Amino acid sequence: MSETPYFPAPEDFHDGLAVIKVDNKWGYIDKTGKYIIEPRFVTAWNFSEGLAIAELGGKLGYIDRTGEFVIKPQFAAAWHFSEGLAAVKCSEPRKPSEFDRLFAELQAEVERQRRAPREGQPVPDGTETAEPSGSTYPASDGTAHDIPDMPTGRWGYIDKVGEFVVNPQFHDARGFSDELAAVKVGGEKTGKWGYIDKTGKLVIVPRFDDVLPFSEGLAAIRVGDDETGGWGYVDKSDRQVTAAKFQSAWSFSGGLALVKIDDRYGYVDKAGDYAIEPQTDYAEVSRRLEQLRKSG
Repeated sequence: MSETPYFPAPEDFHDGLAVIKVDNKWGYIDKTGKYIIEPRFVTAWNFSEGLAIAELGGKLGYIDRTGEFVIKPQFAAAWHFSEGLAAVKCSEPRKPSEFDRLFAELQAEVERQRRAPREGQPVPDGTETAEPSGSTYPASDGTAHDIPDMPTGRWGYIDKVGEFVVNPQFHDARGFSDELAAVKVGGEKTGKWGYIDKTGKLVIVPRFDDVLPFSEGLAAIRVGDDETGGWGYVDKSDRQVTAAKFQSAWSFSGGLALVKIDDRYGYVDKAGDYAIEPQTDYAEVSRRLEQLRKSG
């Protein structure tokens, strides 16, 4: 028996179309309910900038509004297009990139400094000075260690014809916003997040444990784990606008951003000052925000 189609809500439409599932297949309808693309995909996502992610044969590609693949299914994971580019994860294993080497070198230097004896203290007998197992930073003779292929694919960025603009080299990646995109290097568990521009140039050095996209020139970043770490904000010049002191932080909109601290909610401005002081009653905070918007 066929399942009853679910008609999307108005907010579910993107680029004038919405995904709809019928008999376990996904297609697209317009706002009148007319099928624009008949349900035939295993999975499908919303349109963005004229293209949508769709699955066929266990791989992801991008279709246009006719339902035809303009970028053939070949990716293990993908983000929608934003600002002309899309983050995609290759299905095939990739060798570690230069970003991995630099990140590993930085970690190794920190480790060497940690292990180094303090001034005036002798080096204990038997101190282990060998490089950590699996290290990827340059050896003392100026050569580099051999690095095996990684067990999973890497993330890079493609344009709308499917050409790589930024080659696959990241452990994780997110979409572009405000001309910058968040990327993760250094491994799944120990890696850090930073930001690149559309040429793939590293603009903000990876050192954060989680990040949000840039919005209105600022991005929320987390230092530390989800339980004990804190959120703050950085600008595009890598200047930290606020200390990482918030339990949670959201993106800026209209010059203000929602934050949570000590189980209270408030709003900060772009200087990091409170526009609305933190309070336990979120409804009251929302009411004050509405008043502030109207008065402004």
